[in-house]
Formats: sequence, structure tokens, C-alpha cells
Amino acid sequence: MADTGGISMPENNEADTEIDYGDDYEAPEGVVAVPTSEALPYPDVETHDDTTEDEAGRAVGFTSITGSTPAEAIEEARLGVIRGTFWGVGQCLKTVRGYYDVGSKYGTAASSWFAADHKHFSNDGRDAPRGAPVWWTGGTSGAGHVAISVGGGLCISTDWKRSGRADYAAINDITSFWGLDYKGWTREVNDVVVWRPRQPRDTVRLHNLRPGERNADVLKVKKALHRKGYRGFLVNSNKYGMGIKRAYAKYQRRLGYSGVNANGIPGTNSLRKLGFRVL
Repeated sequence: MADTGGISMPENNEADTEIDYGDDYEAPEGVVAVPTSEALPYPDVETHDDTTEDEAGRAVGFTSITGSTPAEAIEEARLGVIRGTFWGVGQCLKTVRGYYDVGSKYGTAASSWFAADHKHFSNDGRDAPRGAPVWWTGGTSGAGHVAISVGGGLCISTDWKRSGRADYAAINDITSFWGLDYKGWTREVNDVVVWRPRQPRDTVRLHNLRPGERNADVLKVKKALHRKGYRGFLVNSNKYGMGIKRAYAKYQRRLGYSGVNANGIPGTNSLRKLGFRVL
């Protein structure tokens, strides 16, 4: 995944058609994903979530805004990991909709994904914002999978390490190890909106954010990083010096970038995730 700042690499246009500005994409502190060496096979079972239908056989369910915020949903999921709550084998959709306090409607994760009106396509789990549901299709029965993103390319997923229970996993690991097709994230689960993007706080110009530059855009980025807890640079200086470069590199690594894409030189994707519209 390229940050498109340090080197010139093609963007994933499909994934970037609806960038959600300003949400938190960083990995949570102290969270370690369960590696594939400890993972279970994909739970390709026939039993999935209940389907609620009308007389014509059409899926029906709640359509109002859910009462649980993304932060509350993550907390519910986190407590489930700690407590070892048994959610049921192959019950990923039932589990995730329960995090958000959403009723039953579709029988499988894949069905709920296809029905969603606000899809954000991606081929890399590190693009998923914290608190959004993330989706896969595939499996022998075509049921797919759904989990809740916690940022930094990680999610809380059922059936990953403990059958019927939830654990932290890397979204990309689920894709490769289970052989599923990762689709991206949505704003809704079972047609209920559970996650909304924030609006960009301000606009910056990419060419203004290079080592040695002095301008107002540098100040904006410094203040945004400082609000997120990054230190080691003069917040009120408009110069892009070594301090801000090191801090920005640390921020890029927290987003999941590595190598030349975590070189401390801002790129379009990381700036958008920091909350800016990029020109």
C-alpha cells in the first residue's frame, strides 16, 4: 500500500472513490493480532444468522439509525474478547450486528454486504477506518464474513483463534489465510447506518509538505499530529524540519505503511486519514 508521497505509485482508484476524511485509522495501543500460525480454518458452516422476511420473501428489518456508536460497538467487541464470550460458530453477522445493536435481516454476511447502499471498496484492510464493519465474500456456501475494524488494519473477528469466540486479527491475514475475497467496509449493517465519515477539517497542498518548506500547510499538519499525541517538533513553527519528519514517519507506520512509504514525507492517503482534503 503506497502513501503516494515518498514515491510515485498508482492509486487504487476503486478504493479512493469515497475517502472518509478525518477518522482514526491508527492501530490501537497495545493490541497484537493473532497470527495465522494460531488461526483456525474458515468456519464454512450452513447455520448463519436468522433471516427476517415479509410475505413476499423479501428481507425486512430495522431501517433507523442504530443506538450504538462505533466506539460503543468496539467496546462491546473488546469486552467479548477479554471475557471469551461465545457468540456461536459461523455467526459473524449476528455477532457484529449485536455490537451495533442492530436487528436480524439478512442470513449471511455476503447478503448484508451486497444489500448495503454505502460501500467503500478496498483491497487492503489497512484502509478501513476504526469502528466500521469490514466485509468478505466467498466460502463454499458463499456466506462470506464480517468483522469490526479497530484501526491500523486490525479487526475483531469471530472464529479466528477460538471457535465461536472473537479475537484480534489482521484484516489482510483473514483474506489470505481463509481464502476469502475482501471487499472493504460499509456505513451500514443490515441496512442500518452504524458508521458515518467525518468531514475534512481543512485543505492542504501536497507540494507544500516537503522537508525544508515553510508555509501555513506545514503548521496545519503539525497541529493535527500534535492533537493526536505526536511530539518531538516545534508545533508553532511553519518549517518542515527533521522533528516533524520523524513524527510523521511514526504516524505512517501506525497506519500500516513501511519502507519508503513511511519515510516521513506526507502522501495523499495519510493526509486524508489525518483529516485533510488534499490538493
